[in-house]
Amino acid sequence: MRVVNAKIIASRNDGIDIKFSNGMREFVAALEKSAIAFEDIKNNEVNVKVYSMIRNCCSAAPLYVLESGKNEDEDLEIKELLDVFIKLIGKDIKEIL
Repeated sequence: MRVVNAKIIASRNDGIDIKFSNGMREFVAALEKSAIAFEDIKNNEVNVKVYSMIRNCCSAAPLYVLESGKNEDEDLEIKELLDVFIKLIGKDIKEIL
């Protein structure tokens, strides 16, 4: 997946949320693991859900695009996505964790 812009929007004890764009649509990647560390992200040892908010006239609902553990193709794409996050905002991730 192409990543144009990425930034951390939330940090929790069990994960972080990264908002990014592919140039056309915005997505949120939720990286989750208890006692998450930067090395967990680097070694692809986190649960990842990538979703986009689909808006209707009066409401919005998340549409899951990628989810770790579903199939090998999605896991490979998630690994590439994590590598791009580390390249773009790795310093920010280290500071938060």
